[in-house]
Amino acid sequence: MSTSKSNTVILLFARRPKSEALAKAVVGKYSTTLWKKLYNQSILVLKKSGFHYLVIDETQQQGRSFGEKLDNAFQYAFGLGYAKVIAIGIDAPDLSVQNLVNSNQILHTNDWVIGPDKRGGTYLIGTTQKAFATLKGFSSLPWQSSRLLLSLIHILNHSDKQWSCLKPIVDLNSYADVIQWMGKVLQVGWIKDIMLVLFKPQKAHYYSILNHPIYYRPFLLLRGPPTR
Repeated sequence: MSTSKSNTVILLFARRPKSEALAKAVVGKYSTTLWKKLYNQSILVLKKSGFHYLVIDETQQQGRSFGEKLDNAFQYAFGLGYAKVIAIGIDAPDLSVQNLVNSNQILHTNDWVIGPDKRGGTYLIGTTQKAFATLKGFSSLPWQSSRLLLSLIHILNHSDKQWSCLKPIVDLNSYADVIQWMGKVLQVGWIKDIMLVLFKPQKAHYYSILNHPIYYRPFLLLRGPPTR
């Protein structure tokens, strides 16, 4: 492992598939199957990346709110001696090894890196130990809402932190999100299987998705102001 990777850890902060399915039953009784596949896919990306990684699920998370739990997870990772921590979940199916490599490179010259989703939230947040220790208000951000991205950018700008954003990708938080995403990636075998089950009573709908892929409107990349 290269030196540039050895001081970075990827934090997989997510519930286990069964717990995720109870909290986000986005495809009904098939949600556990979906989240199990996405969980395994996330682990595969982590293994391929070459970075050290930590998995902190709901049995290890400490705190009352989501923000407190994530804050404590970052502190735990930094406490292990890592200089940079990059947190991800399992609900961004298009997350790639290259996203993680790019994030690590960004943190060479920035205090924070953000992976925005397409609903105003984030699929990735990374930072350095020094930048995290000096930022106020992280745990009290409007987590799990469409106001998260702008709120995070707001406190970074007001704390004179240098930050940069990755390209936005889809984050699965609803049935509509899942259907749109599946409409783009139906060549993946297990996704086809789930779609055939979901649309068994409505095969015409299923094939309409096959024949008419959904395209997302491109987003402009964001970049924070330079450090003074």
